[in-house]
Amino acid sequence: MRKVIVAKIVRGEVKAKEVKEGVKPEEVVKELAVKVLKDWDPKKADLIIMRHPSKELVPTLKQRFSIYVLSYKGVWEKEGIRETEIYVVMPDVGKETDEVLSLLKDYTLS
Repeated sequence: MRKVIVAKIVRGEVKAKEVKEGVKPEEVVKELAVKVLKDWDPKKADLIIMRHPSKELVPTLKQRFSIYVLSYKGVWEKEGIRETEIYVVMPDVGKETDEVLSLLKDYTLS
C-alpha cells in the first residue's frame, strides 16, 4: 500500500509529520493547497507550490520521486526568498525520508 508523508517544517523544526495511506502524493498536495490557501495572508507573504525531483534536492538518494514543497509565508529579500514555514509532501521512502526532511529543515533557517 502506498504511503505519503506530510510534514510541516517551521524555522528548522519538523512541527508535525503525518503518514497518509492509499493516496497519491499529487492528491495530497491538492488537498493541502486548499488548506494552506485559507491560512495564507497575501498582504504579507507569497504562496508558492513547487515540485522538485528527488535527485535535484538530494543527489545521493537511491530512489527517484517528486518532492512537493508548499510555502505560504515566503518573503522576498535581497538574497532571495526567505521561507520560515513550509509543508513537504512526498512518498514514504523509509530512512531516506528523514534525509530529505533534514535538508528542508535547513532550508527554512536560511
